[in-house]
Amino acid sequence: MTKPRRNYSSCPKMKEACRLYKEGTIRDLSHLSRTFGVDRKALTQRVKDYISLEAHQGQQVYLSTGTEREISGCLQVLSQWGWGFTRSELSDLVQEYVVANNLDTPFTQGRPGRKWFDRFMRDHTELSVRKSEQFSETRAIATNETAILDHWFNEVLKKTLDDAQLHNKPENIYNVDETGFITDPTSEMVLARKGLKNVYQKTGGSGKEQITVCVTSNAAGYSLPPFTVYKAKHIYSSWCVGGLESARYAVSQHGWMERPLFEDYFRNLFLPESVKYSDSNFPRILIFDGHSSHISLKMAEMAEENNVKLLRLPSNLTHLLQPLDKAVFGDVKRQWRKKLRCHARVSRDKIRKEDFPAKLREVLEASLKSENIKSGFKSSGIFPWNPERVKDQTKNAYTPTVEKSVNVQQQVQLTGSPSNTSASECQVSGVLPTNGMDSTSQIVLSVETIPGSNVLNITNVQVTIPKDITPTVEEHISEDATSVARDWESHTELYWLHGTKPSMWAD
Repeated sequence: MTKPRRNYSSCPKMKEACRLYKEGTIRDLSHLSRTFGVDRKALTQRVKDYISLEAHQGQQVYLSTGTEREISGCLQVLSQWGWGFTRSELSDLVQEYVVANNLDTPFTQGRPGRKWFDRFMRDHTELSVRKSEQFSETRAIATNETAILDHWFNEVLKKTLDDAQLHNKPENIYNVDETGFITDPTSEMVLARKGLKNVYQKTGGSGKEQITVCVTSNAAGYSLPPFTVYKAKHIYSSWCVGGLESARYAVSQHGWMERPLFEDYFRNLFLPESVKYSDSNFPRILIFDGHSSHISLKMAEMAEENNVKLLRLPSNLTHLLQPLDKAVFGDVKRQWRKKLRCHARVSRDKIRKEDFPAKLREVLEASLKSENIKSGFKSSGIFPWNPERVKDQTKNAYTPTVEKSVNVQQQVQLTGSPSNTSASECQVSGVLPTNGMDSTSQIVLSVETIPGSNVLNITNVQVTIPKDITPTVEEHISEDATSVARDWESHTELYWLHGTKPSMWAD
């Protein structure tokens, strides 16, 4: 006859035995089992937190009670910082946690299913499933005043600043953002006859390679060393030489910032480097975009242990709320384009990984200016805390453009025999990224040929820029347009060297 299983979920003797063991009164499990008449194995599972005290006999053990308690605590903290997870995203986080800690579970490939999720939510009543506030894909709705002010500025940012007493501590408020650097000049504007459909330019590789760089700055205007991610399987020491001091380097399959790498960045770069610029008597805040690949349970634990608050920017609103995007990366990309143009004059090959750290160092030293960083935090309303700054920008979003003429007169003499028999004019157009904005400015160069010569004149440079931008941004756009016009010769040489004849400019 099979011995019936006992249900200990509401057994007072089991609870008393567990209490005595955890208090240290009696540490002999066999003695407790005999004294209270409970199964020794069932008692061991409960006092070691493998299962909860209220678990019924025969209930399958997925994760220990202690582990699930840690997960629940991390989720509660993350929700306070603006992070919400779907069931699928939570399963991904738990899978990563199980694999990283080599836990023995009945999960398929370490990923929990619906049954575990249902029981987890039933056991942890401090959590609840709520419908998240969704932002529309269209930016007009995404910039809804109520959504921005209530969800981000009031419920997340202000509450965190108040609790951490950081309204007067800009050195403790950080923003991290990643940007890509192409290593060949194919994205540069080249000159072509108006209406020509296909323009080709020879490069040293097949396709564009992009290197990801994470930049971190605080509201006081200081920047941490960069974190660079190469697209490769293995990293070589020669790829890590010549950069800024304390900069870190890593590789990934696609060259993107993936979750393990972001965890590496947080542990080995942000935590030790940000201490140098922050007030250790107050918490630090790290603000970044809301992609789920940027957060893990382990990272949440490290943040709590080191008194760091991880604030999530709402999806589709980074163009308004990301300080580095608004005022820093425009200048960074402008400096990098100059590097690409200089490189293209001496080599048709793309920039090697061995040379990238040194070139990146020069670019960051020239472009990471304290006043620009402070301006980014100010214009995003983060520091000083001022939701009205973003509110004003939403009113001016997608305003009409205005045309501006840039006074540049530039002449270029082409190599080769004169082929122009009469005067003619054409226009060459391209785009200029607008500093701190998602939109771009259109540039049109009016070009005049001189009869019987191989000379081309730029007679006018017209730029169409977004209206109501700041004077500083407008000045940067004008500088870019001037640079393109005055760098006409290098662009022209790139074009003529690859098969285009000057005769195409003739009537």
